[in-house]
Parts: sequence; structure tokens; C-alpha cells
Amino acid sequence: MLQRGCDLRLIEGINIGQGGFTLSHLQFTDDTLIFSSSFLFSMQNIMCILLCFKLISGLKVHFSKSSIFGVGIEDHVCDYTAQILQYKQEDLPFKYLGLPIGANSCRSLMWNPIIHNISSRLAS
Repeated sequence: MLQRGCDLRLIEGINIGQGGFTLSHLQFTDDTLIFSSSFLFSMQNIMCILLCFKLISGLKVHFSKSSIFGVGIEDHVCDYTAQILQYKQEDLPFKYLGLPIGANSCRSLMWNPIIHNISSRLAS
């Protein structure tokens, strides 16, 4: 449904690289990451698609667990969008499946907690 929304230009994903590749969403088991422009109309269409998915499939969509992360947009735009859609606004970096997302991967500080967790599990 998200892909169809992109095809109909109801959702505007983000452009990756110079090849014209547009990324709109990634799915992992029961998690979905949705990438969109900061246009409120695109965000509202995403919300409508998720509500339709919930009605069609009967699966619960946990909007209370949903968050918005603004990258390269002004804080007040992200605040307004989060308020309209009733999502939490959060900042980068954040942890997903124990890994930091949006952090500088070249910095050793980012890897120290991961190395510590792996070392402690191997030690036992």
C-alpha cells in the first residue's frame, strides 16, 4: 500500500544519490520505517494509508509507538507535523534493535556500548 501511494504520488519519499533512486519505506518483521519529505500532505497520506491497512488487515497499528525524526528540516516544521499527526518527535541518534541510528559511525564512542554488550555475552 505504501508503494502504491508512492506510485500515485500521494507519498513523496527521499532521493538517494544521483541515480534518482527514491526510498519510501523499509520493513523489518513487524517494524516499518517510512521516509518522507516534510510536506504535511505527504505525512497525512501516510497516516491514511496506515489506517486503511489497519481496517483491511485487522492488524493493530501502534500509532502511540510511532515517532517522527526530522532530518534537515527546521524544528518548528517537525513540531507542527508531529502535533498534527499525534506522533512523538524525537532526535537523532536513536537506538533500533540495540544499534545507534543516525550517529557518526566513525566515532569509537558509538561502538563502545555494542562492544561491551558483545564482550559480556561472550564472557558468559
